[in-house]
Amino acid sequence: MTVTLNPLYRFDTFVVGAANRLAVTASKAVAESPGTVYNPLFIYARPGLGKTHLLMAIGHAARAINPRLVVEYLTLDEFVEAFHAAIAAGHGEAYRKRFLDVDLLLVDDVQFLTHRREMQAELLRLTDALQTANRQIVLTSDRPPAEIEALDERLIRRFAGGLIIDVAAPDYETRVAILRRKAEERRATFGEEVLEAVATLGIDNVRELLGALNRLIAFQAVGDKPLTPEQARMLVGGEVGETTETTEQPTAPTAPTVPSSPSAPSEFDDFLSEIAASVAQQVDAWRGRVKAAILRWQGEGFRTAQLEALLEQEMVADPERALRVFEEDVERL
Repeated sequence: MTVTLNPLYRFDTFVVGAANRLAVTASKAVAESPGTVYNPLFIYARPGLGKTHLLMAIGHAARAINPRLVVEYLTLDEFVEAFHAAIAAGHGEAYRKRFLDVDLLLVDDVQFLTHRREMQAELLRLTDALQTANRQIVLTSDRPPAEIEALDERLIRRFAGGLIIDVAAPDYETRVAILRRKAEERRATFGEEVLEAVATLGIDNVRELLGALNRLIAFQAVGDKPLTPEQARMLVGGEVGETTETTEQPTAPTAPTVPSSPSAPSEFDDFLSEIAASVAQQVDAWRGRVKAAILRWQGEGFRTAQLEALLEQEMVADPERALRVFEEDVERL
């Protein structure tokens, strides 16, 4: 079983910085000339730093250059499950041959090869076959090949024969760029130095960074004043635990705070912000679906002004119905 490439995971939506520039450059080179450079390409990084985004971006870019290219993306677990199902059904050889027709194979999370000797042997055969046919394979992992426990030395050598490259944690400038880009996508505005203040907290995981942004958006939505840099730092720092504030406990009970004051978040403030965060996540979800629909229908030559207008609205009463109506209009055409 394969997974459709996420339409939002493209190079133009990936924020490039010092920590990932080499990986992005290598990924673009592979997308432009599959099977001729860096084959195999092995990208590793800690979770939350954009490995899957880069992997799918390669697929999108390669297809844009050559629409006839056969691109297949799957996770290592999906590769294993499908192989075992094929063996059980007596179709093991047919499953192996299936990948020989793939021009660009994208395999995610290969760290799960640990102690799976049979699947390591299958991947070794597949890698050799693809290389011989000048077909590209790109793999990702949360660690370099040499650190994947009990990984076949032959696989390690194959990977080393291409290019092994890491994606490091984003530096301050990249964190600011990510926060600004995502805030713009959410149509969220903040006062001067607010996002910069959050970036100084040293949150080195992109997913956690986006979670911090969600918290800012949610808290500002229920507050009566824009957040200040110090309030933002305290709000996010208390959530992530990356501030330089001391952790000493007060020696005497403190006076109760006013729930509406953003400078000292109370349990009631947290309750409101969690509700707003939930709403924000729902808004993000339907915006993502609308953007995916726009990319799909534009790719098929249809005008999408009706869908693009939805993105100008802060909230849509029934986004699912709006998408259905557009699809019905397309069918009538």
